[in-house]
Amino acid sequence: WLKQSIEGLELCMKTQTYKDGVNFEASISYHRFVLELYSYSTILCRINNIKLNDQFISSLFKKFNFVAAYIDHDGNAPQVGDNDDSRALIFEDNTNSNHSYLLNLGEHIFDYKFKSACNKRSNLTNIFLPKINKFKIDDCYIDFGNLQAQEFKYGGATVLINSRIHTLISYSPLGQNGKGGHNHIDFGSFTLSLDGIQILGD
Repeated sequence: WLKQSIEGLELCMKTQTYKDGVNFEASISYHRFVLELYSYSTILCRINNIKLNDQFISSLFKKFNFVAAYIDHDGNAPQVGDNDDSRALIFEDNTNSNHSYLLNLGEHIFDYKFKSACNKRSNLTNIFLPKINKFKIDDCYIDFGNLQAQEFKYGGATVLINSRIHTLISYSPLGQNGKGGHNHIDFGSFTLSLDGIQILGD
């Protein structure tokens, strides 16, 4: 059962995650949900000395990196695709649109400080989680001082950020590898936040 579970977990990550870490459902809310599932599973494996393959760990890191890019200065996630409110475990008393706690969750798993426009984070989730031997990741510094673009070409998103503005332009492919899914087939839609306040949304 354990072998089948680990193989299934690794297969889901491989088949449902694009090369840039974006979930293939093309919904940011759904990206959050599956990232929680993968993360808590990883912590459980780590404290029980169960190895997950390198591709799984690399994809998990990239999923957190996408979160670091898409949340605005106040930690809000843009509404792209279906608003899937599903959660694996809820420790934070915040709105469904606030995804900032995911960066702390990522830093609980990886020995890495995720670079993000968001500087308002609660560490409440991590208090409830067992400490683990963190995965080592080479540091990749991103300077957010000037307006710049981060492209997630496989998942179909470009993020523009400066000290006050955060915008995401969506052009995700049809979800579930062309079968459909949680996206709205809304190529070219965009969201805009100013000083952490969402101005335009899907």
